[in-house]
Amino acid sequence: MQLSKAAGNCVAHPFYDGHGEKGIAQSGKLLLEIPLQPLNNGATTMARYKVTFRPADVTVEVDPALYPYGRHGEPGSLLDIALTHGVEIEHACGGVGVCSTCHVIVDDGQDNLSSPDDDELDLVEQAPGNTLHSRLACKAVVRGDVAVTIPNWNRNQ
Repeated sequence: MQLSKAAGNCVAHPFYDGHGEKGIAQSGKLLLEIPLQPLNNGATTMARYKVTFRPADVTVEVDPALYPYGRHGEPGSLLDIALTHGVEIEHACGGVGVCSTCHVIVDDGQDNLSSPDDDELDLVEQAPGNTLHSRLACKAVVRGDVAVTIPNWNRNQ
């Protein structure tokens, strides 16, 4: 599978360089590599992912070329996608990754999320009901199909 490479400046934005390279860039660093899918005519298009939020069983299809959807959490994070699509997740810190109120449990697709950093792991450890599959929705950037459970205490209803 071909992967895109990105580098850019300032705000996260999709780009196409005219030579087959597509991706998402922010502040001169690669945010994520996006798998490109070949079309029948030999061209490529950005992959689309399905993200399922349980227990509401809401599944949304996301297009990484549209990241960021909103202004909550990392661009393309579970929190960004959830709030943009009407799925409420508590996020007391505003999605900047300094609390653990957006804690979710990854049911399927753990490998399709960005890797957690040490700060996220420290916060997840403090979250009530954490498991080996717990992540902060504001930090977990989607890179493929994923299903997560939002614990009762993290749902804004």
